[in-house]
Amino acid sequence: MNNVVFLFESFNPNKRTTFFKHKNYTNYLAYSEYAIRNANTTHGLFGKIDKFSNIEEMEDIETINKHITKLADRKVPIYRCTISLDEYDATRLGYDSQEKWKELFESKLVSFAKKMNIKYEDLQYTGAVHLESGHPHFQCMI
Repeated sequence: MNNVVFLFESFNPNKRTTFFKHKNYTNYLAYSEYAIRNANTTHGLFGKIDKFSNIEEMEDIETINKHITKLADRKVPIYRCTISLDEYDATRLGYDSQEKWKELFESKLVSFAKKMNIKYEDLQYTGAVHLESGHPHFQCMI
């Protein structure tokens, strides 16, 4: 993969605007017109959050929104990450499913945790794959 781009973004948790930036982001990830939807839901979220063992099967993600909103309200650092592939590479390598993107992302989690100074066991994330023409990518919150 020649053109894999990993982009991390963080916001100062002490700024009032940070809370609002995180509040609606989960819905954007889940319901974007480009999101690959889960088989039995109307959204495309998946991930690993302690309180939600099976995000892919949850039809109502409002409890996830509330959980993330509470974290933001308590000023817990929340990072946003985008993994982007060139469309040619994504097609050639079969990155047209959630599972393939999930494997790529989760293979990097130990390294991410170390670089972010977070215990791997404490790292939680949720995100969705967006198959946007010319710009297939995985976006998540950690």
